[in-house]
Amino acid sequence: MPQQSLPCLVIRAAPNLHILRLGLWDQFYNLSSNQFTSLAQQVRFACFSELHLRWVEPSQPSFQLCLRTAAPTLQLLTLIAVSFDDPIPVGMDPSPELREAMSTLWRLFLNTLRDTIPTIGFFRMRWVAYHQRRFSIMDPLESAIGLRDLYSHDSYVYKINTSVSLTEWIDQLELRPGYPLDRLLPRHRSMLTVYATLRLLTITNSTNSDDICDSVFEPHNYLPAARGRVANGA
Repeated sequence: MPQQSLPCLVIRAAPNLHILRLGLWDQFYNLSSNQFTSLAQQVRFACFSELHLRWVEPSQPSFQLCLRTAAPTLQLLTLIAVSFDDPIPVGMDPSPELREAMSTLWRLFLNTLRDTIPTIGFFRMRWVAYHQRRFSIMDPLESAIGLRDLYSHDSYVYKINTSVSLTEWIDQLELRPGYPLDRLLPRHRSMLTVYATLRLLTITNSTNSDDICDSVFEPHNYLPAARGRVANGA
């Protein structure tokens, strides 16, 4: 299956999707970040409840558009290795200007979450980055909201019915002062894979051990495809 057809599968199946796991990025191949933009511009969800984005390179506008489309029925969101590829106003060498640019994009990202999914039931993020440079985050309420058991290294969690609202939790998140700007996302390599069932379509990275909050999938009827594979469920 050609890579360019992967967003088309999601677009066609979107009205019937309840859960989507999407991974479009392999650092060892020259994959176009336009795949996510194309999907965000055309996808229309109707009964969507869970979105798991991992190893994708969206721009802020395409991320906002995708989230707004899913927001009316979205209950669970996880982000793993989401690296924003917005234009860089300065060079990528560590500098006060780069730190300011990353801080601005970080605040835009948080504002998008706060304004778009204020009533979501569960949110988790790990390794959010800007051109593969990871944000180093502080969560002063980590202990106060009683979710320490859900945290892991570089993973941050919000769950509804805790002592604070999502808006309050987001507003207190901060970037660590003086954090190193050369912390890159870990190297990542795998095939793109599609699992499809009547109620679930997953486009994901089948060998990524860092996936979290994943549903259980039983792939069958594999069909070989160009640098990927397709499985049609019952």
